[in-house]
Amino acid sequence: MRRWSGATNISSGRSPVVRIIPGAARELAGAVVYGMAIELAAMRDALEELTDVELRALKIATNEAPQNPHGLPAWIEGACDWEINRRLGRHYELLPPQATIDPSEDAVSIQATHAIRASFASSDLAPAVLKFLDVLLRLLAGD
Repeated sequence: MRRWSGATNISSGRSPVVRIIPGAARELAGAVVYGMAIELAAMRDALEELTDVELRALKIATNEAPQNPHGLPAWIEGACDWEINRRLGRHYELLPPQATIDPSEDAVSIQATHAIRASFASSDLAPAVLKFLDVLLRLLAGD
């Protein structure tokens, strides 16, 4: 066992005890990375299905969404640009939403994504955009 050297337990004045289990954190981190890789692959597939018009419409709709958090439109625009560049033969890594969206914006990002999705769903157009937004919601929720 190893003691935490930071904050103390207010009621007893002692430092809380932290149990280190070798390999457990590494396995958990590996599962999270593996799950993220699967979702990013689904995201790449969803982006590939979007037409050029849908990519532009998605960028515009994102910037007009209510309760627009700062990181969400930046990430969606970056993802759309990533797909446009991929189509032009410029290949680079697609980063997950968590690379741009601050954890303090998680809830409002999910709400804004639902609002964007609702606007596309009500038009009965762009099923590929709905698929993209569904994958994004899974990534934002950490599923």
